[in-house]
Amino acid sequence: MTAVIASLTYQPAASAMAAPYRFNRVAVATARLIAGHGIEGDWKAGRNPKRQINLVARETLDGLAREGYRTGPGEIGEQIVVRGLDLMALAPGSRLRLGESALIEITMARTPCDWLGLVQGKPDAPTAAQGRVGVMARVIEGGIVRVGDPVQVIGGGGAQATTSASASGSTVDST
Repeated sequence: MTAVIASLTYQPAASAMAAPYRFNRVAVATARLIAGHGIEGDWKAGRNPKRQINLVARETLDGLAREGYRTGPGEIGEQIVVRGLDLMALAPGSRLRLGESALIEITMARTPCDWLGLVQGKPDAPTAAQGRVGVMARVIEGGIVRVGDPVQVIGGGGAQATTSASASGSTVDST
């Protein structure tokens, strides 16, 4: 199975710190990744070199949905959803080619925060979703990415296209 981009979102402005809580993500069909920065137009782009992009596997989101989490585009704060690749199996330093030209490097596992609990209406979410909210990455080479574009592991830790059982994230140790 070829891994592909299943959805793209970005955050055009800061999230309101009042109810109803949400991540303020906008779904798009196409996005421009900027080297050393993140997604063009994203409110958080360029703020932290290790956290320019956050990605999660569609298969992991499906597992969270079975537990009652809302997992539509951007609803757990992700920017890129990938189908067919176990992102949590990738070691920091792994590189992914997104589409024809963009290149990103995994920097760390993403850690759920209290905001996820507020947005989801699940105060225990930061603990319950640990190891299942994806990975952070930095943009090495910019480019245009589109929903449906292929995703290839081209260096670093490496991982294969996944089955739904291995992508559930239920056995991942994020330490």
